[in-house]
Amino acid sequence: VMGEGNKRVVTLSHRAQVRRFTSDLLRVLKAQASKQIKLSEFPNVYTRVI
Repeated sequence: VMGEGNKRVVTLSHRAQVRRFTSDLLRVLKAQASKQIKLSEFPNVYTRVI
C-alpha cells in the first residue's frame, strides 16, 4: 500500500507482476492453434481470451 488518505493505492511486487503477465501470456498462446501470435494482434486476442 502506497500513499495516504484518499491517495492510497495497492501495488503488486515486480515478481507478482511478472508471474501474472507470464500466466496471462501462456493462456493467450495456448488458445491459439499455432501457439504463436503477432504482437500487433495480442491486445485483441488478450481481450477475447482473458
